[in-house]
Amino acid sequence: EREYDESDHAEAIANHFQTRHETVTLSSRLYAELHHEALSAYSEPFTDLASIPTYHLSKIVCRTAPVALTGDGG
Repeated sequence: EREYDESDHAEAIANHFQTRHETVTLSSRLYAELHHEALSAYSEPFTDLASIPTYHLSKIVCRTAPVALTGDGG
């Protein structure tokens, strides 16, 4: 949903600091496909709504970067 899309702001920040930036979109269809795979990676149940998008992003990032730092905004 466009109202939750922060990609334009993220791109502006990346340009300002001259960092490499790539926008990745997670469709509801892909979210559903990754649901079981992502949740089976955890050893115990938990309710982090960002776990599936973070799992997807990790799969993409590990192709080119040995380390990725993440965090939640507040």
